Amino acid sequence: CEYADEYRCVLLFGSGSTDVDFETIKTVLRANTPRSVFVRNLPSPPVHIRTQTACSPAKAHFSGKVRLPVMMTVGKVCAGAVAPCPPGIPLIMPGEVVTIDAARALRDKGIADIPIVV
Repeated sequence: CEYADEYRCVLLFGSGSTDVDFETIKTVLRANTPRSVFVRNLPSPPVHIRTQTACSPAKAHFSGKVRLPVMMTVGKVCAGAVAPCPPGIPLIMPGEVVTIDAARALRDKGIADIPIVV
């Protein structure tokens, strides 16, 4: 298991994995996954973050930057893509203004600091 949380389990298989490997994992997961646990114990669904663009991603990326604690970045322009894992999809992109919702979501995913345009 590469990563697991309340919503997903990321499994990475190598090029030598066989159909038997996949079937074994499928069998084990089905046998050990009580469906009611997932229904009762899931936290709130992920928050969808709305952002505002302040400048182009290229301009933000190539600007001077400083790393700041994530909760001190609200209202500032992000200088790099910030992608918590999972799912590894950027929550905020270069050139976007950091909102309070984005900062909280990043903090809750364990992101301590992010690059900000100076």
